[in-house]
Amino acid sequence: MITLARSLAPCLAIIDEKRGRKIAHSIYGLPVKGTAGLLVEAHRRGLLADELRNTLLGLKGAGYFLSDTVIDAACAAAHSH
Repeated sequence: MITLARSLAPCLAIIDEKRGRKIAHSIYGLPVKGTAGLLVEAHRRGLLADELRNTLLGLKGAGYFLSDTVIDAACAAAHSH
């Protein structure tokens, strides 16, 4: 993923793993965003049919790892603009 983003620069790297985001940003200078960040942006643009918290909880319920801290921070970020 990082190699592809570097070859397409400027390109947003979509990476959920904390270590991968750190490497992509710190070492390669790529802008990064995870799934929660993408959903925050979709919410801000009115592209989610459901509430953001419900969408994130649905992902978590389906086995996608999202901590309660990440969910709370994403919801706060979505309503801060």
